[in-house]
Amino acid sequence: MKNNIKIHEEDKWIFVAREKGWVKHLGTHITINNVDLVFVPSRNEKGFCLLVVEKVSGVIVFSRHINYFDAIAANTREKALCLYQDTICFLDRKIKEIGVNGFETMININKDFIEYKIGSKPEIVDIDFNIDIADDLPFY
Repeated sequence: MKNNIKIHEEDKWIFVAREKGWVKHLGTHITINNVDLVFVPSRNEKGFCLLVVEKVSGVIVFSRHINYFDAIAANTREKALCLYQDTICFLDRKIKEIGVNGFETMININKDFIEYKIGSKPEIVDIDFNIDIADDLPFY
């Protein structure tokens, strides 16, 4: 199972399709069986939840409620990954059951409906913030 799962080092900004339109979120990029997903902790009127979003399309493929105390306790990347562990295993099994092609077909159908309903997904431009500006600052 571990060979099918890759947890990427950097978190990703993505647009997620919501009822009111595209919403920008930051989440953990995890590849499961060659499907790029982003795990996004979120909050709604019912409390905390975990949204699992397909990275390219912005379609929510899975969501689950998160206990308030678990959400508060997951205050580091490592603790958040522990919180995501059951969901990762569940999605690994589901993708294996329906196959990657079936999963991608489901995503494409949902993506077409969402684009019809709320419009095309905006693009996110990755900006490299690893610029060393300390040399340009005057020291007093």
